Amino acid sequence: MFIYNGAGLESWTDKVVDSLSNKDLKVVEASKGVELIKSAHDEDEEEHEHEEVENNKTTMQLKKTTITVMKTTMITKITSMVQWILTYGFHQRMQK
Repeated sequence: MFIYNGAGLESWTDKVVDSLSNKDLKVVEASKGVELIKSAHDEDEEEHEHEEVENNKTTMQLKKTTITVMKTTMITKITSMVQWILTYGFHQRMQK
């Protein structure tokens, strides 16, 4: 016996049942004949929330990338400044 929820919760069940070779297998959709309760949370709202989460992930990734670039730029500038100070500061001391 193969029992599944139904009500569109398992999109894979048709493929599984069709692939089985046991013709005596009893397949039971548990929600068949049951009046389903409407959710206050509809699919459009859920899709919008999913898009919002994906947008937030993308925004966070962009922020991380921007911070990494800024750090790299700062390190490069600081390194250049230190090299300049070591080079020209050293020469000025040598001239005194």
